[in-house]
Amino acid sequence: MVIGRRFWARPLPPLLLLVCVLLLALRPAGGDDDASLDRALVVTAAPLGADVRDGKAVAAAVHIVSSVRVATPEALKAEIVAAEAALSLRAEVDGAPAVYDSPSVSISLRKVSPRALAEAGASLEAVDGASVKIPADPRVRGKHGGPVTVTVTSYHTGDRVKELPTVRYGANREMRRVGGPDSISATKQKEDRVDFFMTKTSVSWRGTVNVKVPGLSAQVPAHDRPWTPFGEDGKNVLFVEEKAEVRREVEALASLADSAERQRGLRQLARRWHPDKHKDEDVPRATEVFTFLQELRAALIPS
Repeated sequence: MVIGRRFWARPLPPLLLLVCVLLLALRPAGGDDDASLDRALVVTAAPLGADVRDGKAVAAAVHIVSSVRVATPEALKAEIVAAEAALSLRAEVDGAPAVYDSPSVSISLRKVSPRALAEAGASLEAVDGASVKIPADPRVRGKHGGPVTVTVTSYHTGDRVKELPTVRYGANREMRRVGGPDSISATKQKEDRVDFFMTKTSVSWRGTVNVKVPGLSAQVPAHDRPWTPFGEDGKNVLFVEEKAEVRREVEALASLADSAERQRGLRQLARRWHPDKHKDEDVPRATEVFTFLQELRAALIPS
């Protein structure tokens, strides 16, 4: 799908940009066009940036990143429901996790076969440090007999969203049997899952899988971390809001089909933040953001 030139020529509203990112993330990968769109919209096959806790990246099969910061419980609920749906579509059974990260929430999702869950358990970690470990135990099994979806949703909204939404992921989601006596008719079954929700002070979970067994453990994030834009390690981050705004603009430009228009927009953005265009007292800020712009341009729009 090619979005018209005029529409993308103007900066996108933050929530509209988030919807575009997640809707395109829902498209199955299949061909060069899809792959190039994924890269442009920061949907990657490897983690972006470093874990802000100790510099270690969280291993993931796919990593979706959004710079949109929501401000209401309704917007936060819409964000996490869309993000979980995108991750669920990309995750493979007994494969690596699929990860989502934004200024408001980090989500990690795995799909585990019943046998692997009973014999080896499962562990899962979000980008902000929240994690859970389900021990190997034959009592840990779902009601419907299919793969088990395990998620960790870790909120780090700070004071922006005081009332966190209540969410039931995949409430009406069904799967088709592809093995066993029902494989020919492809009988539908409900999804087995267990979802952990965390803040810096609490842990809760819900789902169709009984995980109340000895050895179950969860680690909440140490604090509500500040949002660190693409490429930062979380240490001594300067001018975070300016960098987040630049990132949104570069992502929008990266989505343009016309390379000439894309380059024209990048030149305008570079002129805006070039240190020579700023007064002496503003040169340090402009230099920092301009350097960030060049790094981001090289990552999202390689020549």
